[in-house]
Amino acid sequence: SPLMVDGYDISAWRSSLTCRAGDQIAGVMYHTGKPQIQYIDANLGSVMKALENAVQDGIPYLEGLDANNRYIYYGILSDRQDTIYARFDLQTSENKILYATRPWFSGYGLPAMEPITFQNRDGQTIHGYLTMPESFEKGNPVPLVVLSHGGPWARDTWGFSEEVHFYAALGYGVLQVNYRGSVGFGETYGLDESLIEISEQSPKDVIDGAKWAIAQGYADPEAIAFTGASYGAFLSMACAALEPDLPACAIGFAGVYDLTLMKDEDLGEEKLFAERLYEDYEENAERYHDLSPANQAAKIKAPVLIIHGGKDHRVGYEQAEVMAKELRKKGGDVELVRKWYLLHGFGKEKHKQEYYELVGNFLQKHLGK
Repeated sequence: SPLMVDGYDISAWRSSLTCRAGDQIAGVMYHTGKPQIQYIDANLGSVMKALENAVQDGIPYLEGLDANNRYIYYGILSDRQDTIYARFDLQTSENKILYATRPWFSGYGLPAMEPITFQNRDGQTIHGYLTMPESFEKGNPVPLVVLSHGGPWARDTWGFSEEVHFYAALGYGVLQVNYRGSVGFGETYGLDESLIEISEQSPKDVIDGAKWAIAQGYADPEAIAFTGASYGAFLSMACAALEPDLPACAIGFAGVYDLTLMKDEDLGEEKLFAERLYEDYEENAERYHDLSPANQAAKIKAPVLIIHGGKDHRVGYEQAEVMAKELRKKGGDVELVRKWYLLHGFGKEKHKQEYYELVGNFLQKHLGK
């Protein structure tokens, strides 16, 4: 099929571009290094191609047509500014910006997010993104924040990220690794959706990505930080335990640190999801135990910051307590911050600001300013 691409999946998430009220499919969006779009209707495709040629530093994608097929409504994805929504008049060729999400970012000259690939220790091609601060000069490596996405059945995509630009504004490079288990890269990349296999292999890919950035001259080997939320926090601590001399610090937010505890937590409706994940638990109980960062805490040398919401019903606060307790047993440098009002994420803008202040101060302490 012309809508399929070797090495990539077309998933249901934000892939079908619809006309009008969703009554017909106009095309398909899929993500390689950057978003790609194929339109079924040739005339519509030619109009969108012309818009793409006219847009600088962005990729337009169809949101829909009006009932009379006069106006095309579209969004513009960019790695340097938040999403812009616009309207194109097919009769007059007038192009009008309707709404810009957080337009103030566009004036800062934010750095580009570059798709990258590297070979992991098993010789497999791993995909990711690298964003370097404006101050970066080739030959002068900078501190690096390795930011891992959650899931694990998710992926990082090209586009605007406030968290990435926050770190870059502090002068840090930012590496995002779509480790094995990430979706969108074909069946061989997904490790058969096995939590135990992904938990075993994904930390290696993240570590190999950090070492690649060092070898390429992007990252200062003495100033590497691992961070992430949810499963990304699992990876942050797992990497710090697996390669204890590599990170200068590690951060986890809303993290899973004990896989066995996660299996047994009383999480209401999430319990059904957990039970499906652990179908192979009986024959792999020891592996689940050994792969849990809380049970590898004695190996971690780097200072650790753990932040967790007191009302998190997806990953209970007990996970944070267990991780901190195990780190303290061997005299580890750990700071545990409980935000009692947080769920599994941020409910308000001020909550995100508090988080970024905590993380930014911690990074500047251990990576330098």
